Amino acid sequence: MHETDLTELLQELEHIDEQRAKVELTVLDQLLFVDREVANSVIEVFNEHSKAAAWLANKCLSLGNEKPLSLLVQGKRGLVLDCLGRIKHGMWA
Repeated sequence: MHETDLTELLQELEHIDEQRAKVELTVLDQLLFVDREVANSVIEVFNEHSKAAAWLANKCLSLGNEKPLSLLVQGKRGLVLDCLGRIKHGMWA
């Protein structure tokens, strides 16, 4: 790979990371508007906005392999809060 190709690839990866960060912040911003308690809990548990957003958007084994965001949309915020409480206290199952 030539140096110019590598530079272009690195620039593209940086752009992708910037776009991902914007999406992650958007998810948390929207959640803060809709359900501040859940948003604050997920940020507290994961200590980073990017990790919090990733957890919300990915399937979680302890939630029956459902995405926390999907459960929130279904009105099952109690399940999400319970799961966050278990994670916070080190009880993964």
